[in-house]
Amino acid sequence: MLSRIWIAKRALRLNWNQPNIHALLELNTLIDEQPDNWLAYCLRGRVNAALERHVEAIADYIHVLQQPSTVNRRNRIRLLEAIESSAHKLANIQKSQLDRTFRKDFGVSSQKTIAGQPSTGKIAQIGKFILDSSDITKIGHLVLDKVSGPSKVRRLTLEAAEALNKLLRRIDEQHGVIGSCVICRDGFLYVSTLPNDFDLDSFGICSLGAFINTSNIAKKMGYHQVQQIVMRSGENLVFILDLGLGILITITEGLSSAGAVQLLEQINEIVGFSIDS
Repeated sequence: MLSRIWIAKRALRLNWNQPNIHALLELNTLIDEQPDNWLAYCLRGRVNAALERHVEAIADYIHVLQQPSTVNRRNRIRLLEAIESSAHKLANIQKSQLDRTFRKDFGVSSQKTIAGQPSTGKIAQIGKFILDSSDITKIGHLVLDKVSGPSKVRRLTLEAAEALNKLLRRIDEQHGVIGSCVICRDGFLYVSTLPNDFDLDSFGICSLGAFINTSNIAKKMGYHQVQQIVMRSGENLVFILDLGLGILITITEGLSSAGAVQLLEQINEIVGFSIDS
């Protein structure tokens, strides 16, 4: 195992004031040599972010978060902040590209949305309109083939997406529900019925981080895997449930404690029925 000092010296050779592709190649080699070295992933995430490769940066940061025994609380907070920053920058870059294209080709802004239609987030709304085939292939390899051995990430078919949308609409019919979304375990958004003014990309990443942190705390305390989390902020409640294929997040407003328990039971019933069917 290479020492952290050696890693730092190797990284400093790359001139952190002006990170470039040579730094990325150097860190790729280091990670190939030591795939369990979390510090190397942190450094590569910083280089990717500096190169505006924000999807890759987020993937590196999430990889580090999934190794709780080596990351202290302060570094975990910094990683979550870095993930949020990259998610914001990626959304802004893609939004600017989309706005320019819409104005050039159609003379209108891209902000118009169809009322009543579930949103799939800023990045997913852009879809193939901005990304060319090589970009789509690269992201596909990053999300689906990054893990070694058989991939645990599920590809979402059109039928599965529609089934998830139906599930979310049933949940939205319950009293006090503002909206819901499903986040895959790589931090990317599957589907959402949350209002358009929600920053879905940052919200999804932070919710995933909260779920991972809570799961790790539970494991340290000797409990079984966390199935659901309830968080309260003022009159709002956030429910996070483990669906297996991803994380279901539901936001409510104005519910009492008794109403929250009843809603949680209803959500579990809806999710259980949908999975079994």
